[in-house]
Amino acid sequence: MRKSSVCAGALSASFLPGSSETIGRYLASVLICNPNLTELDLSENPLGDTGVKFLCEGLRHLNCKVEKQDLNTCYLTDASCVYLFSLLQVSQTLKELFVFANSLRDTGVQHLCEGLCHVNSIIKNLVLSECSLSPACCESLTQVLSSTWSLTRLLLINNKIGDLGLKLLCEGLKQPDCQLKDLVLWTCHLIGECCQDSCNALYTNEHLRVLELSDSALGDEGMQVPCEGLKHPSCKLQTLGLAECHFTGACCGALTSVLSRNENLTLLDLSGNHLKDFGVQMLCDALLHAICKLQTF
Repeated sequence: MRKSSVCAGALSASFLPGSSETIGRYLASVLICNPNLTELDLSENPLGDTGVKFLCEGLRHLNCKVEKQDLNTCYLTDASCVYLFSLLQVSQTLKELFVFANSLRDTGVQHLCEGLCHVNSIIKNLVLSECSLSPACCESLTQVLSSTWSLTRLLLINNKIGDLGLKLLCEGLKQPDCQLKDLVLWTCHLIGECCQDSCNALYTNEHLRVLELSDSALGDEGMQVPCEGLKHPSCKLQTLGLAECHFTGACCGALTSVLSRNENLTLLDLSGNHLKDFGVQMLCDALLHAICKLQTF
């Protein structure tokens, strides 16, 4: 079964027929022959490592002008990252790379990060969700955050990053060269012990606009510390995702203090928490404060 669509420089194709090598070679020829193609969505194709090897030959070609590459659910392993590493070193156009739902593992991400740290890399948006990652990959990602000016969005949803991983990432966020604006860590096995590190990052990094920590076991005690960072005048965060984080009404006092002092926060997601009536009432009172700019709650 084959399904594809083409529009204004974008090609989306899934369930392409043929072997991994056949698909990879065919796509490489398309990339070389069509310099107008800027987006390539190959989600849910059985490319595998072999297919990516040949695909990257096309992506590295001078005629290729692809800016956005989607390789979600393509049966990739860490071996594919060696080819992607070589691509990141030479591509002058690729800005967005989506590789979620592939078993890249820590070793694969380490290869990717070496490419991302290369002076020629201009990746802005990197999606590594559901890639079987552990805290071990975060040391390499921290190097990327510390050394590259281009990366502004990083998604690590549903990986076992844990508190140790977030601690490492926060070290990168605190570096002066870090330009990251969006960090999404849903379902990353976080608990309250990581909150001190996130607090420090919130007032040290003035570029961070979106922080998503939903589906984490932060708890009321864990929320107290980040609230101190949110109240800091250097914090420019606009979106904070805290859905299903094991909060009760006991955390609402700290959040109320944030809302009455933070002029930048416009979206706060607390869905799936047991705040009860008295907690919600406290938050609603804070919404009436003149400084509060919250638009979505």
